[in-house]
Amino acid sequence: MRMSYSNYTNGDILHLSSEGDPKARREALVRNIMASDEKSYDEAREVLNGIIVINKKYIQLQDIPYKVGFAASFSAGVVSIPLVFHYESVLWCHDLFVSADIPEPQDRESVLEVGSWSWAWMEPILGQISFVLLTLQFARGQLINLGLKPYGGFVREWRAKKLISLYPNYDPILLTNFANSEY
Repeated sequence: MRMSYSNYTNGDILHLSSEGDPKARREALVRNIMASDEKSYDEAREVLNGIIVINKKYIQLQDIPYKVGFAASFSAGVVSIPLVFHYESVLWCHDLFVSADIPEPQDRESVLEVGSWSWAWMEPILGQISFVLLTLQFARGQLINLGLKPYGGFVREWRAKKLISLYPNYDPILLTNFANSEY
């Protein structure tokens, strides 16, 4: 049994690499560096470490929209729960944005009763946000069906081209595979 990718044959590495295995893609690039620069395995690993540093520098910049999107959507999801079911939060939102009648105390004794009251004005907002997200997902799917690359595909392609321009003596397919598998 092989314990390390360095023990695999070139054919095995290329096969695993074509299936998207990130470690196999790294190993394929190391072997390409060894062949192109006539370096030892350890020297080629050092060159790969330099490529990794450059690639990660671009990943950090290009990940900002993903991180902002995650933070915004997660925060909105968490905040929406008390804004629908927690009486004090609903009352605060009501006082700022809504002029509907406040129900009698006996009609707001449970979170479901509070939710029933707040849903009258929260449902259009939450429903519209949900519809916008649904249509954006559909639009993204259609871009992919047309062979166009949304932001993530564009970023991976740009990163690969950057690595290819910085390291022209290495195989562009192996550099592209490497850039696409690193996150």
